[in-house]
Parts: sequence; C-alpha cells; structure tokens
Amino acid sequence: AVLAPQYPGGIVVTDSGTSSGLTQFLGKQGLVHHRFKRGYQNVIDEARRLSDAGFCVPLAIETSGHAALLENRFLDDGMYLATRLVAAMVQCRRRGEELAGLIEGLREPAQSAEYRIPLKKGADLPQEELLARLSGFVERHPALSPAPENHEGLRVNVAPQAGDGWFLLRQSLHDPVLVTVTPPASVVETISQRVHFAEKAEKSRLLIDLLEGKRPVSEMVETELVLRGSV
Repeated sequence: AVLAPQYPGGIVVTDSGTSSGLTQFLGKQGLVHHRFKRGYQNVIDEARRLSDAGFCVPLAIETSGHAALLENRFLDDGMYLATRLVAAMVQCRRRGEELAGLIEGLREPAQSAEYRIPLKKGADLPQEELLARLSGFVERHPALSPAPENHEGLRVNVAPQAGDGWFLLRQSLHDPVLVTVTPPASVVETISQRVHFAEKAEKSRLLIDLLEGKRPVSEMVETELVLRGSV
C-alpha cells in the first residue's frame, strides 16, 4: 500500500504461503501479486529476474518479514524497510490517519495452521509421488481445484461450499518432511484438520489409501468424529 502510488501496475513477489486475500488486496491497490517459492533468497532472486526482464517489481517480501525493495537494489535491508515505514507513518499522521489504515480491507483467515509431516528414509512413497497422488485426488474432487499459478508443491483452492479456503503441501527446504499450510475459516475446521494429522501409527497408510481410493472418505470422517471427542 505504501508503494502502490509510486509503482502503479507493479509486481509484488511473495513466497508460496501467502493468502488469496493478499492477492485481492494488492489488486485493489493497482498491484499484481506474484506468488513464488519459500525462502527469502528465492523471492529476491525472482524479483531480480523479473526486473531484469523489463517488469516493474517494487517489492520482494517473505511472510517471515524479509523484504527487499527495488529502490534499494533488492537488498535484504531491514533498517531501510523500517525507515520507509516510519516515513509513511509520518505522512499518515499529517493526514490524521494511522499507518495500519493502509491495510484496511485486507482479508485475513480466521486462523492459520502449519503442520510438518516427518517422512522416514525408505518410506512407502517418496515426497514427489505423494504430491503427484494428492494432485490426482484433487482433480477428482468436486470441491477442490489446483491453483492456476503455483511454483512450489501443490496449492489447492477449496470451494465456498466446502469451506472457502486453500491449502498448500510442499517439500521442506531443509528437512525430510512435507509441510502443509492450511488457513481455515473457522475454529471447527482447525480441529478437523488437526485430527486428521493426529493419527500416528496409521497416518501414512490412511493417507495413501485415501489417495488411491481404497478407503472411503466416510471412514475418515468416522475416525475424525471418534477422535474429536477425546481432543
């Protein structure tokens, strides 16, 4: 919002874990959201690549807060960013406004959860095949659809009648795990998702059977209801 007046139509590069609400907010500011990969260096390198290709890219920013601005040669410089925000705050105060008012209208999820699923060496399915099977399941599910633009893992949009949200399953940058980011719309959905990932002895087999169609979704729901009572 601070940069929008100076860079109309500019591209903001973020990591893969940013929300659809941010995409809509940037669009209303006259900016374009380009969701890329996790890792601040990946985000900065993508911004530089687009800039070198002739696109206007005023900002590269990760959800952790790492940010690099075009006007500062895409340096990961927290002091520069802080100074830029202080200057914007002064301008807001002169107009009788608050800095936080610049992001008014940004739609955020009620809650957000991240799960790290450990995978042992020699597991039944390597990470790449697990993602491929999940992709096939998503294509067959009427309430799920793969995100049209995605550069990391599998990002899935959930239809309004099934929760109106999204989830992302990707490989970790450093550890042998799969990471899923799920911003649910309500506390109830958070409980439901936690229950699914709380299975210990059979969680890998349950997921594989579900993706292969060997185990009906109703059985997973029954398991969820039984476990929910003990949470």
